[in-house]
Amino acid sequence: MNRNNDIWGTRLIWLLWVPWLLKLLDISNFNFLIRRFCGGKSRNEKHKFHYFLENGFNPIFNLFFRSIIIIYFLGCLWYYICFEYKDNSWTLRSFIDMNTLPEMNSFEKMVTSCYFIITTLSTCGFGDFYPVNNFEKVMGIVLMIIGVAFFSNFVGTFINVADSL
Repeated sequence: MNRNNDIWGTRLIWLLWVPWLLKLLDISNFNFLIRRFCGGKSRNEKHKFHYFLENGFNPIFNLFFRSIIIIYFLGCLWYYICFEYKDNSWTLRSFIDMNTLPEMNSFEKMVTSCYFIITTLSTCGFGDFYPVNNFEKVMGIVLMIIGVAFFSNFVGTFINVADSL
């Protein structure tokens, strides 16, 4: 077995922790906040604070946290796909070659890939980073379609939360 594939397999196993993290960060588990911030308050004020946490803060917090996880995951997946599809010949250039990603450190690669994912998902695409070969262009089209659904869900959830308050 290739050591590089073994490392990627180990990293993908860590993704199994994501649902556990989301469950851990559920604000309903933080009832001590209500007792802490509403210690001497009336019962009605405690209910208002609890309602705000449950219907305002919790959905918005989960929405942003899930968005960050999705963007990070898609950024890593984009880099991995571009790296695996990369051909060492001069005829086939890739996203990695055109943007000098091999010369960057790991953090810069992650930021560049996530920046590309955000601009592609939002379909604004500034043009500073772009897919180069046909395979990357097809993946970019798929990301744009996913992006429309992603941001529609994002805005819809945000509007529902604002409407419920």
